[in-house]
Amino acid sequence: MMSEPDNRLHDEIAEGERWLAAQPTPGPAPEAVERAKAAARRELMRTSAEPARAQVRPWHGVLAAAASLALAVGVGWYVVRTHEPPASTLAGGDAEPTLDTIAAAAADTTQLALFDDDLTELEDWSAEESWSAGGASLYEAMREALAAEGENGPAGNGTRNSQS
Repeated sequence: MMSEPDNRLHDEIAEGERWLAAQPTPGPAPEAVERAKAAARRELMRTSAEPARAQVRPWHGVLAAAASLALAVGVGWYVVRTHEPPASTLAGGDAEPTLDTIAAAAADTTQLALFDDDLTELEDWSAEESWSAGGASLYEAMREALAAEGENGPAGNGTRNSQS
């Protein structure tokens, strides 16, 4: 069962459709019909006079699929022949870690931790700073952000200029 507003809306639509159906539908002008027929004839004559375009046949798709498969197999074959797998893969993945690989992994982890600390500092700074700075105040804000903690800024005195 429909609600009262829905019933009123449907009744209004039905009344509008009845009114529209009672209106006379004008036909096109005879000149417009003749112009449309002449344009259709011209277009039919023009397309039949053109040479036939190449038709796509089913075997074209099969040939394209076979070519893409051959390309994929060729690329895979090339990669297998020219690239040696890592030593851990050759040993079945159970190779003992060497001192060099442990040191390299530790250095990478340390570098990532330092990078993460730098990003955290930058996020904290950007959350506290006003981004509406311009001119001299923008220069001072960037100078302060880029200066290492405990070191003097580019001016050598480590103080902020209050001329913004």
